[in-house]
Amino acid sequence: MFDDNLALFNGLIDLIEKWNPIPFSNEKQYQEDLYGYLCDLQDRGAIKSHRRILRERGTNRADIVIDDKIAIELKKDLKHQPSVDRCVAQIKRMKNEYNFVIVVIVGESNSRQHITLLKHELQEFLQNDGIFGNEKSIKVVNIGDKRTPKESNYGIFGNTDFSIKGLI
Repeated sequence: MFDDNLALFNGLIDLIEKWNPIPFSNEKQYQEDLYGYLCDLQDRGAIKSHRRILRERGTNRADIVIDDKIAIELKKDLKHQPSVDRCVAQIKRMKNEYNFVIVVIVGESNSRQHITLLKHELQEFLQNDGIFGNEKSIKVVNIGDKRTPKESNYGIFGNTDFSIKGLI
């Protein structure tokens, strides 16, 4: 069962890395767009139909949850130390509830320094705590803003090329 969840985790990372959102003014809009993107991919067969994709689920209110095993937490404009600290604290609270966590960094005001710090602190957390048993259980994906508002007329989900190795 863990191998199936690991395949789902890795497949979701591939799909999220292909997500091409337009710039939004708040995190909630990114959350809705990513949720819609994943549901659209499920409708198209890129994600198996039996997978449950839910919003704001669980005790720790992860932004999106897949099959009650994988949490997706979005963070917009990660540009200050307090925002990094809050994210690390959220992930620590999620550690007992989910097998895997994907942290998706969105927005145009992200600081490379703070994203690096977040990755470092999460890596240290895993090594010190050993909760998941391997470092691949938490993944930070930096989406940022890949396109300008002028490009937004290409559709809500941007590039819809979602081919991946097998269905997840």
